[in-house]
Amino acid sequence: MTPLNFKKILATTSSERKGTAVLIFILFVLVLFYGVDDWLYDVKPVSVEVEELAPVEKIEKIEQEYQKEVKDKAVDLFQFDPNVIGKSAWVKLGFSQKQAQSILNFRNSGFHFYKKEDLKKLFVVDAIKYKQLAPYVVIADLKEKQEHKKCYRVFIAGAAKPIYKGFEKLGQVFYRKSNQEYQYYSNAYATWELAENQLKIVEESMFSEAYVKKTDCNLKVYPVNVKNDTAIKIYKKKKQIVYLNKADTSELMSLTGIGRYYAKKIIDYRTKLGGFYKKEQLLEVYGVKQEVLEDNPNLIEVDSSLVQQININLVSKEGLKSHPYIKWSVANSIILYRANHGKYKKIEDIKKSVLVDDKLYEKIKRYLTIK
Repeated sequence: MTPLNFKKILATTSSERKGTAVLIFILFVLVLFYGVDDWLYDVKPVSVEVEELAPVEKIEKIEQEYQKEVKDKAVDLFQFDPNVIGKSAWVKLGFSQKQAQSILNFRNSGFHFYKKEDLKKLFVVDAIKYKQLAPYVVIADLKEKQEHKKCYRVFIAGAAKPIYKGFEKLGQVFYRKSNQEYQYYSNAYATWELAENQLKIVEESMFSEAYVKKTDCNLKVYPVNVKNDTAIKIYKKKKQIVYLNKADTSELMSLTGIGRYYAKKIIDYRTKLGGFYKKEQLLEVYGVKQEVLEDNPNLIEVDSSLVQQININLVSKEGLKSHPYIKWSVANSIILYRANHGKYKKIEDIKKSVLVDDKLYEKIKRYLTIK
């Protein structure tokens, strides 16, 4: 066997040696370029920190939880008119007590739902909730709502048998039969005040038990054939000075804008207050408007000496809180201060009670005494 000649095997020609040298040079240049390229452009590997992904993951998690909550929450779906339903009904539809109240507040501010898409205007209704509720929204036709609008009529009389006399000076009179009783009404009026004006005319006739009644505007009634169909006249009140702290119902009714209903409310409020010390207090009676003062210039007088006062050194907590201006907490504070510091030396000392500020003091001081 012939031995291997390594020298002969490893021997290369001049051209082969040159080719090898060129190849080595090219590899060297490539390696050098790779290193220099990183240094020149400061290229760093792309990496995403876990902390950077956290907010995105948190948002996705909240959205998933919300979707699951909407899906799983027990909701009693039913047909509803968003202009009519109350707080409990909104809660049944899946809203919280607070959300339901906010919807009512929005509606009470004057907003009206004309179409189901108006639900989207509620900030508590998102796209998902709207999609859930939309099929159940039924908004009553405006014409249908108009049919149930309320008006005011004078209920003139009721009788088991028809009445044929006494209507001659009352203008147009209507009747209907309900539960075996013949009921007689005046025409329909838009406001209580207009109906009260007609009530005065009725009360001057034989129907002394008449009163104003709120009814549907479309109440089914039939006209009474009155021979002397006298047109309803405007009742002119006799002008006289009214002393608020002494006036009875009839005297208060002489004021423009005050009928029997409000006259009684004024007297009830006067009794609770202990009397008026200025005429502007009339506006504290619910329903009495600024026009009452404007339409009765120089006709309303107040004798503040008739105001009844409460002795804060003798009154009980219950007696003090019965006054319309004094809340339970204020009454408790005033009595508690008296118990801890002795009787009051002067009325102004009640301001030492933490709940009596200057504004409240000015309002109630005329109703208090230490005598």
